[in-house]
Amino acid sequence: MSSNKPNIGVLMMHIHSAITRGLEVAGEKCESYIKDGYPDAETQDGFITYARALVWVINAHHQSEDNVVFPYLRAKLPTAPFDKLSADHKKMDVFLDAMQEALNMMAVQPQGGEPLKNLNDAVKSIAGIWTPHIGIEVKNLYEPSITDAVMNADEQLNLMKDAASFSMKVEDPGMLLPFILYNLKTDDRAYMENTMPPFFLQELLPVVWKSKWEHMKPFLLG
Repeated sequence: MSSNKPNIGVLMMHIHSAITRGLEVAGEKCESYIKDGYPDAETQDGFITYARALVWVINAHHQSEDNVVFPYLRAKLPTAPFDKLSADHKKMDVFLDAMQEALNMMAVQPQGGEPLKNLNDAVKSIAGIWTPHIGIEVKNLYEPSITDAVMNADEQLNLMKDAASFSMKVEDPGMLLPFILYNLKTDDRAYMENTMPPFFLQELLPVVWKSKWEHMKPFLLG
């Protein structure tokens, strides 16, 4: 799926992959911690950080679609089911709020308890909407041949930049970018890194933002 050519569809599918893994990891860890508890306080803190980042990434992704990507693509792909896709976002918003509420309670309640079960329920509910939702998006919008057919490289690059800029205004980029990058396999991560200024990769990620995201490292890909 990776390519050096700008393609908004490829970019979005990589973000989908990061979110999909995030939902899978969050669900698996919830089940484990409900059954056996957290092994230590550091793990609990790291998991809460990871799950919060998942909420923020999904929210930023959906808002960038609703406010930047979908409005632009409506003129290019007028028959695509944009209203259905935005309605799905609103359905997921309910469960994102539930995740956030559970995480706020988990931060002050040792071993999670009922909030951890609530988090697990919300993650499962989002995942149930998410999988068919991104299938519709890929089929109608993000298959690279579709975007290549209706936009030239400059248009795609500009749309990619506008979507990224909007996302980073919605949520903290110091959490968004590490979460996306390190929930991707090596080749897909390389594609995403190629879309970012070197300053992000050489200074912001490893130095300036390190204290924000390093707690969730055990849940990320190396």
